[in-house]
Amino acid sequence: MQRPTFIQENISLAELTTFKLNVVAEYFGNIATTDQLAAAVAWAKANEITFFILSGGSNTIFDGERYEGLVLHIDIRDYKLLDSYDDDQILEVGAGEDWDEVVARSIDDGLSGLELLSAIPGLCGSAPVQNIGAYGREFDQIFESLDALDTHRNELVQLGKDDCQFSYRTSIFKSTARGRYIITAVRMRLNRRAPDPPTYKDLVRYFGERVIGQPTAMQIREAVISIRQAKFPNPQQVPNVGSFFKNPIIDREHFERLEKTFPQINEPRPGWSQPARWFLPNDQVKIGAGWLIEELDLKGYVHGHVKVDDNHALVLENTGQASSKELLELRDIIVQRVYEKFQIKLEVEPDIVSSATSKPQA
Repeated sequence: MQRPTFIQENISLAELTTFKLNVVAEYFGNIATTDQLAAAVAWAKANEITFFILSGGSNTIFDGERYEGLVLHIDIRDYKLLDSYDDDQILEVGAGEDWDEVVARSIDDGLSGLELLSAIPGLCGSAPVQNIGAYGREFDQIFESLDALDTHRNELVQLGKDDCQFSYRTSIFKSTARGRYIITAVRMRLNRRAPDPPTYKDLVRYFGERVIGQPTAMQIREAVISIRQAKFPNPQQVPNVGSFFKNPIIDREHFERLEKTFPQINEPRPGWSQPARWFLPNDQVKIGAGWLIEELDLKGYVHGHVKVDDNHALVLENTGQASSKELLELRDIIVQRVYEKFQIKLEVEPDIVSSATSKPQA
């Protein structure tokens, strides 16, 4: 089968990922339509070429300097208001739309529901994959349905919330159906009512200081952007992928042992709105991964050309010409030290993509 003309060879991915690692893709295709997507996947499968779907690159780390296979960058654009139900409004967006631009546009259109998810980097197709969340709002709370190419059946399908099996920072697209579906469009259920006042402590404090009791969606967006900018370095200025580690969840017995040895876990650090532990149902406790790393005094730690951010311990930075080897070595150093001190195994938040060649699933 002949290679489609829009698929190129030996293309650098550095400018398509926010960590800016100089990885070269053997083959690369910028996908603007579902027809292009179907053609690219058919060509890859016919020639037994592995393929990887690259969205906004804000949550992707390649583990080597070359990807032997086909990288497909999803650039499918669309933004349309669909059905209304009372105050609810269905918004459909293409998977290649910039997430934060969609948040801003939805607010301009008089909609609420996305404002707490402002300033999250990446494209809309990544939102259901990661089940993105921030400031008390999870993506699955506003999700309606999505369209995707099912690469097993070679056809476009529609998936609902139950199909996606959302849970904390994950979905079926990262677990049992990893690599099977390529998302092309996402639909969200928003509304035309004024948003409820935020309950997340940082936002409560922000609006309390400004004596704003019933903030608008735009005011909430502005607050979220202000708070995030104070915490996270801008990836356009300092290459990074945001939070590099997930907040681990441990059982209550483990936590009780932890707080005996480290009672400071029950006290908020200077500038923090609360202690770095959250009590969950079923006797589980979520621990702030940033707190664990800070306790190891690793803020500002440098390994080659990779560094732990001076202000936010969850952020690893490319200080210039960093290699994936250096980044993954720093990851391993942090994981090992956290485990040795706290007996907690940290998991990374970004996808680590193997450069090893493998055949695509039939």
